[in-house]
Amino acid sequence: MLNPKDPLVNTVFFGVLVVLAIWAIIVGGFFAVPILLIAGLAKGIHWYSNRPPPTNELLAQTQQRSVAANFPETDDFMEAYVKRFFDAVRDDLPTYQIYRTMAFVTEARPWLPATL
Repeated sequence: MLNPKDPLVNTVFFGVLVVLAIWAIIVGGFFAVPILLIAGLAKGIHWYSNRPPPTNELLAQTQQRSVAANFPETDDFMEAYVKRFFDAVRDDLPTYQIYRTMAFVTEARPWLPATL
């Protein structure tokens, strides 16, 4: 058995470990550097090809889709909503607080009194 108290054995063992560590770093570098370069290049290409569109293009698309969807103006929507609402409830109107909240949701504020 080896005697761990012998300085010569410890020095030789430490020297072998240093040589093995240097060898592992050199050999690992031959494999790791090209692999990391290829992975970094692939990730850069992937990021560049999958970038999100610029904000100004997103804004233009959103505005174009809003026009294409033909959303009604607020007043037109409010008028149609209130008409459908009154047709649906007929004589069974909700309490004033519920009606007021529903009218505020549809921005029917001109139909409500200025003060409560």
